[in-house]
Amino acid sequence: MGFLAKCIAMELKAVNIAVMVVGFLMQGVGFLLLVADPLTDIDGMDEFVSVYKVKLVPFILGLVLMIAGFIGLKFVANRNFCSAFPYFTLLCIVMGVELYGAWFAFTTMDELHRVTSFEHGYGDTSRRNMMGKLFYSFAKRFNDPERHSCKFVGADGLPLPKQVKNATNSRSGMCHGQDVKVLCSENQKWTMFMGERCVPKEGSADVFQTECTDCLANYFDQWIDNSWTEESYENTTMNMTSMWKSDAAMGWCRCYGRSLDSYTRYFSRFKTGSLIAVAMQASLIAFTAYFYCCVKAEDLGESDEEYEAELSRY
Repeated sequence: MGFLAKCIAMELKAVNIAVMVVGFLMQGVGFLLLVADPLTDIDGMDEFVSVYKVKLVPFILGLVLMIAGFIGLKFVANRNFCSAFPYFTLLCIVMGVELYGAWFAFTTMDELHRVTSFEHGYGDTSRRNMMGKLFYSFAKRFNDPERHSCKFVGADGLPLPKQVKNATNSRSGMCHGQDVKVLCSENQKWTMFMGERCVPKEGSADVFQTECTDCLANYFDQWIDNSWTEESYENTTMNMTSMWKSDAAMGWCRCYGRSLDSYTRYFSRFKTGSLIAVAMQASLIAFTAYFYCCVKAEDLGESDEEYEAELSRY
């Protein structure tokens, strides 16, 4: 019992010291961000909140972590209700956040698999409307002649022949890596975005091409055809059918393929990490509960007064 109690005490002590160190480092990061762009030329509180609120995040998180670590050390030192209650409350809040993160990762992965399946008849009305609006919003900007004016060109920057872009097999060929690129004559930021975020990631060209090709072949029938979004713009110059036949569809499917590939990889890792975090947090709560309920001063080889004096310097 004594050896186990000492091991748990040392573990809890190390964990809470580490939490305080991380909190201190996060506040240091916030300070560096502030020095890099100091709070100058601020007209009022509204501008301060809107422009510099991101800079407060490291300070706030760092302060919370330092307080949590301090409460944890006091709990290890005292093991009384006054220190145990706030510490257990913090542990349970963290556990709740981690459980929510795990649930979000699992449901997102499930949704990604459904979205990419292109099963006939799949998708309720709200989901079809959302997917249709996503494409419409992208295509509207892509084809905007005043703000973006985007079009596909060859890798050499020369315009593609019209018959190449309209042929079904040639449209699928637009999913092949760097054979073609997008040029937005009125917005260079979009040109850079399409050239960086809507191309296959190194080592994932096959996945990108598969998702992009499936999108060109099935996205319209699955998410747009006979949807509320299509009906809303049916009798306008920006109807969904004409936009799908434009370069915007090929641009959308390239971005769509890259996004699905990225989301699948990231959320797969996040799902694994969230499970590990939940398991570690559950073990920490279990050790803390055991330390509070079962460990006595004699199990640690010293009196309560001596043990508290040893840890009070932290």
